Amino acid sequence: MRQMAPRFLHLTYCTLVHQTITDLMGRDTSARFNFIMQHATEADELDV
Repeated sequence: MRQMAPRFLHLTYCTLVHQTITDLMGRDTSARFNFIMQHATEADELDV
């Protein structure tokens, strides 16, 4: 198996994070709702 150069891994990670933030902060609320529902069980302590 061939490994990627660290600079390409960083670029890929930044692109994925940017796309996720863009999707969650956009006008379409379904992306936020799906993200919350998918990760709701991971929230142990929630202070609202």
